[in-house]
Amino acid sequence: MEKRILNANIAKRALTAIMDLFFAFLFGIAVFSISSVAFTSSQYGGEIASSMTSYQLNSQLYYLNEDGNVAPYDNLARYDLYEEKLSYYYTVFLGNEVPEQYREQHDVYWFNVFILGLDDEKGEFSTAQLEKIEEPAKSQSGIFEYATKDGEKDYESLGVPHHDLHIDSDISKELTPQGKAATLSFFYNSEKQNAYYNAGRDLYNRPFYSYLVGEYQKLSSFYPVIIAVPPSAIIFYLIVPLIFKNGCTFGKKIMHLAIIREDEYAAKRPQIVLRQLPSILLVTILFVFLDLLIAAIISLGILIVSYVLSIFTPNHRALHDYIAYTRVVDDKESIYFDAPRE
Repeated sequence: MEKRILNANIAKRALTAIMDLFFAFLFGIAVFSISSVAFTSSQYGGEIASSMTSYQLNSQLYYLNEDGNVAPYDNLARYDLYEEKLSYYYTVFLGNEVPEQYREQHDVYWFNVFILGLDDEKGEFSTAQLEKIEEPAKSQSGIFEYATKDGEKDYESLGVPHHDLHIDSDISKELTPQGKAATLSFFYNSEKQNAYYNAGRDLYNRPFYSYLVGEYQKLSSFYPVIIAVPPSAIIFYLIVPLIFKNGCTFGKKIMHLAIIREDEYAAKRPQIVLRQLPSILLVTILFVFLDLLIAAIISLGILIVSYVLSIFTPNHRALHDYIAYTRVVDDKESIYFDAPRE
């Protein structure tokens, strides 16, 4: 019987790659999900989640909804309801209810200047400090003004909506519809940065809270990825090809494809390992040390480059075929031997 080699159909190879990826992905997702639940449900995970919830609720920036989950206030109808919560967060919570080494003492005057955007009329802050004022206080300083007491500006009370925003410009009267909209938008506007958004971001970036977020992300994502990705890749792209004849993965087995040596003899186990292992190591490193989305994009890019190579190169060899001196053939139509016949 003479040797006969027929290269694998490119479309079949693409379908094979998709099937193998699908099998590995399903297995990986299952392992990831189970691991994530196990880690976050552990005693340590519960302590981290409880601490995060406590900080969120104690800051008064969040509440427990009907489902028992922490949620932001996105439905308050008046500006003063937001103002009350933000003033508590900056002047009370950060000064008394966080770990002592992270406490910051802010008074009402600070709140008026840095959150409401009023002028530092008492001259308490340096130019460098004032340059850190964020939106909307930076550009919407005309929304509020200092309250008055006995005809004098009251620096110890929260600022009030500018008199022009009241009916007849009379501060004792209600806000105009435009005034209500402007003051509410200052604190909460779903379409742009606002004072309430800044407060939530501030809490998230505080060292005592960001540490908890980082620890929880390790439990819910980082450790499960380490547990899920390497085993999935090793099982479906290394162990299975070593078990099946001619380096077949599940996809290749279904599509009747096989791996042979470049000299058109059956590939040996060391070649199968050399063909599969570098890809496994690369994917593992990407998913363990990079953001999941970035890792997926890079992996997809490498896959595309390899597939393009398999289309335009002699014998349709992919990147890992060049590493291991192998090629993929149609196993049903090809005839090849384990070694040269004497």
